[in-house]
Amino acid sequence: MLRVFVCSPFSGSASEREQNVKTAVAVCQALCAAGAAPFAPHLHYPAFLNDDDSDDRALAFGCGMAWLDAADGVVVFTGLGITSGMEAEISHAIRVGKPIAFLERLGSALRFKRFSGKELLDLEEAWARRK
Repeated sequence: MLRVFVCSPFSGSASEREQNVKTAVAVCQALCAAGAAPFAPHLHYPAFLNDDDSDDRALAFGCGMAWLDAADGVVVFTGLGITSGMEAEISHAIRVGKPIAFLERLGSALRFKRFSGKELLDLEEAWARRK
């Protein structure tokens, strides 16, 4: 099973965060349905670290980078824009040589074949099965 780091927006107003969380959940659901093991740090760390506190945010970001280092690849969801945090994650992924797939939307032909050459993830089919 491929370990996939999910990079998508989190910060913003309360309503933006709510939408961003829904989007990250949907990306994770599609990845699970496609046979991957996704990890979205912004769905995990806010449960016990305060994203509005700069020290907690830095700690959460560092923890997320440790998970990115362990991932087989990175999925970047660009449909809601790219935040400064996402830019830092993408830069780090490039620096450490992780394969990256950029997804603009879910529910369309979102196929990529090469994550460490291991297997095909078909997110279009997985998204259809999720519903």
